[in-house]
Amino acid sequence: MILLLQRSLAFAVVATAIGLASAADQRGAVDGQTTGNADTAPASSGQNSGDNAAAAGADAKRLFAANCSWCHQDYGMRQGDGPKLAGTSKSEDQVVEQIKHGKTPMPGFEGKLSEKDIKTLARYIKSLPAN
Repeated sequence: MILLLQRSLAFAVVATAIGLASAADQRGAVDGQTTGNADTAPASSGQNSGDNAAAAGADAKRLFAANCSWCHQDYGMRQGDGPKLAGTSKSEDQVVEQIKHGKTPMPGFEGKLSEKDIKTLARYIKSLPAN
């Protein structure tokens, strides 16, 4: 009986993890289509720069969703526990520094995210339209 209960619990954990991963992937969809990671496409893949830009934008949005959207709601477009980021007056370099070092209560992400990911987030935040 205990073995059956353990197996059922293990199945439930795996099913939940798969469901969460699928939901996170769908949130990263662009125009209803899930995009792959731009870093996995070889340079000679024949993709044009528009495809690469769309994939990079989707990757940036997924990165934001995974690390920032808990506090900066609607992909940074409205205030949550943290401020709205769309239309920030900070320079991209200032945004990079804030992501790295944080600001109470925001944690710093230096050492948790790569330099490339931090710069990707900063570019994404600067690209958000003021509304």
